[in-house]
Amino acid sequence: MNRRGRELPRPAFADPAREVEFDAAYRELMDRWPIAVTPRTLTSPFGRTHVHIAGAADAPSLVLLHGGGMTSASWFAVVGPLAERYRVYAVDRIGDAGRSVHEGRPIRSGDDQLVWLSTVLDGIGVDASAAAHLCGHSTGAHLALRFALRQPGRVRSVTLLDPPSVFAGLRNSYLVHAAPMLVRPTEVRVGRFLDWETAPGGLDRTVRRLYVQAGAHFPSSPIVPDRRPRESDLRSLGVPAHVLLAERSRCHDAAAVAATARRLFADATVDVLPGATHHAMPTENAAGLTGRVRTFLDQHSR
Repeated sequence: MNRRGRELPRPAFADPAREVEFDAAYRELMDRWPIAVTPRTLTSPFGRTHVHIAGAADAPSLVLLHGGGMTSASWFAVVGPLAERYRVYAVDRIGDAGRSVHEGRPIRSGDDQLVWLSTVLDGIGVDASAAAHLCGHSTGAHLALRFALRQPGRVRSVTLLDPPSVFAGLRNSYLVHAAPMLVRPTEVRVGRFLDWETAPGGLDRTVRRLYVQAGAHFPSSPIVPDRRPRESDLRSLGVPAHVLLAERSRCHDAAAVAATARRLFADATVDVLPGATHHAMPTENAAGLTGRVRTFLDQHSR
């Protein structure tokens, strides 16, 4: 049960003990949300999508898309200030770790992911006349950007938190360290990769627990990642954009990515968050992150 007493949809882990551990970490993070949360499950041809809703019903809509393996619960550190001004919809991305259940149509391409996100906006009542702010972290940022390129009329603005494989490819060192957990994921391998990427500050212990269980045991759906956007596509982006990069991200060089983003997005807001690492960005750098995101969103919500 969640705090409102409703049963949440449960992912089917092969090992029940691992599901219990994942479930406990997920619930612990949700208990850290500082505001009232309304859970909702949306239906689509792809399956059931779980969404956490917070903030005033008449406030501008803000859709949060988590990074791979992080789940919507990972927004606990930033959701309070955001929900003061926005109607926040934190989505468990279907096919990834979380409470969404991918039990319908396969997601075989980037286009299928965009169709799925469109069904989410339909389900929460966001149409072209109201449009939504999109904010994504990591692979969630990649998805948010592609949706803004494809359906700009439904997007009020897009905020990209350390987006990988958008303005630059992944560093070889990142791929080398990630390879063992991708080839044969185990708790030890996933944890070792996280500890390397988030050094020296590390990752919140409960977030780490959840990510390790997700990376090693969650039965993720086979989803084909989309390709890196072409420069011509990026130059054509027709909505306000905010690119916020993690200074110590190991997946790419933040300063070089910032320079490329400024070149391709002439009117975008491009920031580098001091001391931040890629995976820990939404949880360990909440004050700096939230202040910058709120400033940008407020500028484009008048």
